[in-house]
Amino acid sequence: MGSDHNNHSEGNLPVGDHPTGAYDTTSYILVVDDDNTLLKFFKIHLNKFFSKVIVVKNAREAAQTLAEKQVDLVLCDIRMPRVNGFQLMRRVRRHDPSIPVLLISGALLTEEQESEALLLADGFLLSRSP
Repeated sequence: MGSDHNNHSEGNLPVGDHPTGAYDTTSYILVVDDDNTLLKFFKIHLNKFFSKVIVVKNAREAAQTLAEKQVDLVLCDIRMPRVNGFQLMRRVRRHDPSIPVLLISGALLTEEQESEALLLADGFLLSRSP
């Protein structure tokens, strides 16, 4: 099965079977969000640290990318039409349980959704306005 992604040592985030055991400029980062503005934001800012940032707008495109590339990390919006972030996270885990999935949301979540994200995802970022 996959490695334990919650044990972070020396400030590095583990990546499945990545040779260095940490993300670097050769890591494939897959970002899934239905908001084109956020996809551009992630592409611009993550490209400062990673040379292989792939942005897609839905689960179908994410599945295609996972089939074609050795993805090291998935960042996924929770609220998307058709297939939400939780459903996509389960698909990623079936494809390769060693790929960490970080869920993100700018929308208000129910307590149940927030609890599920905290329990099941490898990381969770909730962006709320003050």
